[in-house]
Amino acid sequence: MSNKGQIEEYRIAVQTSLDKLLAQLATIEFDDVAEQAKQPITSAQLSERIAVLIETCDDGDPDAKQLIEELHQFELSREQQRRLKKASNLLDDYEFDGAIEQLKQLA
Repeated sequence: MSNKGQIEEYRIAVQTSLDKLLAQLATIEFDDVAEQAKQPITSAQLSERIAVLIETCDDGDPDAKQLIEELHQFELSREQQRRLKKASNLLDDYEFDGAIEQLKQLA
């Protein structure tokens, strides 16, 4: 068998394997998996965490970013997720006052 023939056989084998893999990947619902992993949080617990986060931001503490990341593990409404993301982006730019405003509207 020539090199071209072997190469074509390998190409077909790889393509077949990739097609199977892609078909399997298409059946995974990533959003559902991510949502299932999130923990519930009560309004009181969220308010307490937000209060600590606001105090941390008010102090200009860069650890505020870590505290925001920890909130991502909890079930939050889409609006709360949006505000949390906006606060996180503001902290990336060291805009602590803007982040505080977003956080106040979170709880």
